[in-house]
Amino acid sequence: MQESGIKKARTVLAFLLFTAIISSVFFESTELHHDCSGEDCKICLTLQISRQNINLLLLFFMLSVKTVFTLVLYFKSIFYFKKNYLKKLTLISQKIRLND
Repeated sequence: MQESGIKKARTVLAFLLFTAIISSVFFESTELHHDCSGEDCKICLTLQISRQNINLLLLFFMLSVKTVFTLVLYFKSIFYFKKNYLKKLTLISQKIRLND
């Protein structure tokens, strides 16, 4: 798949996810105070599923942010370590060090 095809697929997927979240929030806000028919109420079940999906998406987002933050911190620490503690050992630098 080409770069533009991947971009288009990502855009469509993001749009569908955004639409699902907005529609579930809208459904929950409109049906929050409905006339419950008892234990087998399909609206209550749908509300529970939509709340669970929103909580799972929030958890996924939080874990994604934490993972990205951890990776950025890891690569920054590696760069800092290489820059400050690992010196290039060349013949010239060793000769200068021995002459001092």
